[in-house]
Amino acid sequence: PFEHVVRAVAPDRADGVNPLFRTLFSFAPEAATGDRPAEPAADGLALGDLPIASGGNHFDLLMGTARTAEGLHLKLEFSTAILGAGEAEDLLGSFVDLLAAVGGSPQVVVSELLRASGPERERMAGWTGDPEAPAFGVPVHELLRERAQRWPDLVAVEADGECLTFAGFDARSEALARRLAAAGVSRGDVVGLHLRPGVDAVVAVWAVWKAGGAFLPLDPDLPSMRLEAMVQDAGPVLVVSREPCPWPSVTPDGDADGVLPTVGARDLAAVMFTSGSTGRPKGVMLEHGGLANFAERQLLPRLRRAGVGEHARVVTGTSAFISDFFLEQTLPLLGGHRLLVLSGMEGRDPRLLVERAQDPQRAVDVVCTTTSQVQLLVEAGLLDAPYPPRLIEPAGEACPPDLWQALRSRPGMAAHNIYGPAETTVDTTCADIAAYPYPVLGRPYGGARLYLVDESLGLVPPGSVGEIVVGGPGVGRGYVR
Repeated sequence: PFEHVVRAVAPDRADGVNPLFRTLFSFAPEAATGDRPAEPAADGLALGDLPIASGGNHFDLLMGTARTAEGLHLKLEFSTAILGAGEAEDLLGSFVDLLAAVGGSPQVVVSELLRASGPERERMAGWTGDPEAPAFGVPVHELLRERAQRWPDLVAVEADGECLTFAGFDARSEALARRLAAAGVSRGDVVGLHLRPGVDAVVAVWAVWKAGGAFLPLDPDLPSMRLEAMVQDAGPVLVVSREPCPWPSVTPDGDADGVLPTVGARDLAAVMFTSGSTGRPKGVMLEHGGLANFAERQLLPRLRRAGVGEHARVVTGTSAFISDFFLEQTLPLLGGHRLLVLSGMEGRDPRLLVERAQDPQRAVDVVCTTTSQVQLLVEAGLLDAPYPPRLIEPAGEACPPDLWQALRSRPGMAAHNIYGPAETTVDTTCADIAAYPYPVLGRPYGGARLYLVDESLGLVPPGSVGEIVVGGPGVGRGYVR
């Protein structure tokens, strides 16, 4: 009996919900629909079908099919919290198309039937992103030189009481770049950055780019075995560090007369290692064209649309320098924004960032960090502070519904949900949290393209489960190993 099965399985129970399954498909070989005319019977009685409305059911989705004299009768009942009327109609339409395809070609392979149809492909064409976009031709360090001339006296970087103007930042990164070039760094070489959050780390990144190299973040707080594995895989020719380290190194100071090369879109810009959650961490190679595309076609337009204003204060250092959040938190320089580099303690304790939000002179305007860190900041009271950020962007992890609702409910504050796999240059999709009542990835933007495919790389229909495939100028070159 059903109740014995429920008792044996002991699932989590909820009122009004079937305890074992939420979706039901039924087929009745012979069933009445209520359309058959009444037939005379004994004693003057008339017999006929009487349709009875169920008044609801205990399933999120119920599809009933029945064979009748007129053909196949379909019925769909659904929870309005899960599906809208339009989505329900699409589901029925897809099922009808599936039956028609089977009837027309009984020998067809089932996997072919489950792929997106022609009309569905046309619908999805508007969802997959921009048409083929070329890589952005001007590298970000060349853009920085131009922006430094535009805002020479504005503060570019602030950390531990130290401030650098755009002109000062450009000059300091140029000096280190020439020193790296004189030390043998050439176009395409990997340079390790064994530095803690601060002005040194930000300057060193731009210096490596100007020297034609690709930076490899080596967070000093990582275990030595992890650092050694990263160095072995990526093969840096030099490491920039202020601390003793087992590799050939220079400090991020001084000057030299090294010649700086011309850098192209296909040159290597960074090696960012994955977390290793699915195995050995892999070093993803990112190119200058993808980096510039991210900055100019994705990041800066996104900040403008969010209304953060000019010369906003952008938090840098909430995540380890090994992650691509470092790029997300560094490239706003190109929009004239100030990078506020948090100390190690500020980056770990959300209450210290909430303290800043009590003072308009110290409050931050933009926070883009992991979803877990955004959750901690919200729990610490950031949204209730007198001067909360103008823009909060959780990324890197799925956004839970309660956090989504909290970010939607704060008036005067923009919020985006950001998604991008490690093999791309930071971002692929963006969702305006205020525009959706529940968590979604959003749509690809800024030249990125995204598809959902089956095991044979065929497009799956809308509403189906599939593997994500990303295209566009932001896709990395591959793995170093």
